[in-house]
Amino acid sequence: MKARGADAVFDYHDPSCAAQIKAYANNSLRYILDTISTSSSYAICADAFPNENESTEKLSLVSLHPLDGWPRKDVGAKPILAYTTFGEAFSKNRMDFPTIKEHYDFGVGFWKLNERLVAEGKIVPHPVTLGKGGLGGVPAG
Repeated sequence: MKARGADAVFDYHDPSCAAQIKAYANNSLRYILDTISTSSSYAICADAFPNENESTEKLSLVSLHPLDGWPRKDVGAKPILAYTTFGEAFSKNRMDFPTIKEHYDFGVGFWKLNERLVAEGKIVPHPVTLGKGGLGGVPAG
């Protein structure tokens, strides 16, 4: 991950993962995007934020799934998906997502920026691995 531009890498299987993130961020995390969005990832995120009453700033989590099991009432948490940047309403995970103009406007700018950063080599895609059997061969590795 560091070869792809990460400043720090943490093993989410490590029981001290949240404490390591908290220490690395000097107990100052204010925003987290949880791309896994399960009860175990929610626990890591909740513990990586400053403890309740340790921060005077608003704390925010963005999840990719419904927030069932999100443990912290002091942290603003909302589910949001990249699909909202396409400017069309959709349904996913038993939730209806309306068209959200601000997300669409953000998406237009984000994808233009992303295209430029890839062209400049500042974002490096993952290497391609071609295995036997196409997509059907993925479970076999």
